[in-house]
Amino acid sequence: AVLEGILSRPGELAGLQRATILANKGLCLEGLGRLPEALGCLDEALAIQHDAGIAQLREEIEISMLTANAVKTAGQGQYEEAAQLFHESVLRDTAGSLCWLFNEGLMLNRLKRFDEATRIFEEVYKKDPENTQVYRLLGNNLLMGKRWAEAVPILRAAVRFDNEKDQASLYNLGVALMNSEDREGARQIFEDVVSRDPEHMKA
Repeated sequence: AVLEGILSRPGELAGLQRATILANKGLCLEGLGRLPEALGCLDEALAIQHDAGIAQLREEIEISMLTANAVKTAGQGQYEEAAQLFHESVLRDTAGSLCWLFNEGLMLNRLKRFDEATRIFEEVYKKDPENTQVYRLLGNNLLMGKRWAEAVPILRAAVRFDNEKDQASLYNLGVALMNSEDREGARQIFEDVVSRDPEHMKA
């Protein structure tokens, strides 16, 4: 309300002062989650006085809107559009790019575009080895692609990170070992699967 009162008296403000107040109003609106209105204020401020700080803030708000829209779209099951939005987020948000890249891979998996998803999961795995979720997803995709030998260490890591509670990854590890000609290793894994779940039909 204070900023609105000041802005309502344009004759009393020099250009730079008005731009600064508009930028501050934009910051307040961002804090309230009113992002489109915040962008409007920042655009008005930039039209008066170009400032690198204001331009950077505007870019950050645009990215926030983009990523929020990507998450919302994914939640609505619109995976094709969400994949595109996450891809754009990767290109624009360098700080959070690995997070958005991983989510793009998830969307591609949902769309059964497994080769593309696998390439993304491989990139995430190399750049962010602390992302424990990627091991299970990458391992499963490598298995579907019959890349048995490559799947083995990834699935071993998936089982280890999940404290050996991930029965699906444990079974898939057995499949990968069997197809990698490690029959004894596969037998031990399948016995482990059955000992944990006697009704596991595939093992």
